[in-house]
Amino acid sequence: MDRNCLGLAVVAATMLDEAEERSTGYFATREERAARAGEEADLRQQWKLGRPQQPLPATASATADALYAALDTARVINPRWWGQERRRGYEVLLRFYRAQETARAKRKLATCYYYLQMFEAWETELAAAEETAPRAVEKALRWSGNTDTYARENYDLVRRFVTGGGTGPTSRPK
Repeated sequence: MDRNCLGLAVVAATMLDEAEERSTGYFATREERAARAGEEADLRQQWKLGRPQQPLPATASATADALYAALDTARVINPRWWGQERRRGYEVLLRFYRAQETARAKRKLATCYYYLQMFEAWETELAAAEETAPRAVEKALRWSGNTDTYARENYDLVRRFVTGGGTGPTSRPK
């Protein structure tokens, strides 16, 4: 009997997808990440103090943009509610933005696909907008065969791929 009867299990990795469409680890510099964290902290503080009433939007486009902004704000200040209720809002926005022809509306359409977990359509919209999807970055990361880790190199490798410098993460500095 060549069995291990210890009843032990080893978890090699546990990974969770980010709630954010554009991974700050891939698509933002350290300064941009710090600025984003500051903006989110300010937004939470603003909501704790009470937010002034906003006027009603005048057009359907302005209404859709207001809903889009409100959902993004809810993702930051009330992630539990956003996680449970976002589907309704993004489904309405998806129908609206599908009918629009502007580049801005198409980008928002891609975000709706992402938050509705329609990832194939999301990646198609990103490709049409000539943007890199995080999955493309992850698929391009390959083991170099030389080391067992990308320690202290991972950020630079990903940034080179995303910004188009070099031949991608698999090209290792000498």
